[in-house]
Amino acid sequence: MQSISLVEIKKTNLSEETKDILKELFAQGMDSKGIKSSVLHNKAVERTGLPLQVIKDWIGNYKKVVEGRKYEAQPQTLYLKGMTGYNCFVREKKGTKEVPKDLKILQQEAQTHMNKLYSKAVGKKQAFLYTNVKKGKIQVNGIPLDVLPLVPMSDYGEKKMKMILNIKEISVEVPTSPAYEVSSLPVNNAIETELNVKVQKAVEEDNLIESTADILQA
Repeated sequence: MQSISLVEIKKTNLSEETKDILKELFAQGMDSKGIKSSVLHNKAVERTGLPLQVIKDWIGNYKKVVEGRKYEAQPQTLYLKGMTGYNCFVREKKGTKEVPKDLKILQQEAQTHMNKLYSKAVGKKQAFLYTNVKKGKIQVNGIPLDVLPLVPMSDYGEKKMKMILNIKEISVEVPTSPAYEVSSLPVNNAIETELNVKVQKAVEEDNLIESTADILQA
């Protein structure tokens, strides 16, 4: 059996006469497979001098032309058994919308500016923590209304981050704890409370003196 390499097949150029012979035998029922076609294969080899594999390849290609089919690369489907850590990572990565480079730079600039404003307001170098605002631990003044409520820079659009970059100064307040609100009572109430305590103490002392005198007289 004669063998031929793929390189030789690709380089085989068929003359018009050879093509006519193959078309004639194809019309007689020659196919690339089957015992019935083996006789026609032998005739094709004898009349054209081509290797059998080249003839079979020509039959396959010619059938596609006759049937109107074209070479189309079919999408390859991968079947996986179970889910691996890598697959989860790839799936998550594909589902994550990538932030444009320009927007990332703007986020960094706005965050750096906010850190500087906060450090100046509290008197020491410190990063601005949005969780402190959310939990009510601090109150920030000087922020444009369109920017409120304060959220991480990744949640802002380009317009609002540019507004943050235009802020010149902020002030930070710590809300008064309810446990210390007694000190904020009006002065009159505080004085009245103190007087009441002194009067009560004096009454108790007078009662004690009277009780002692009664005992001595008895």
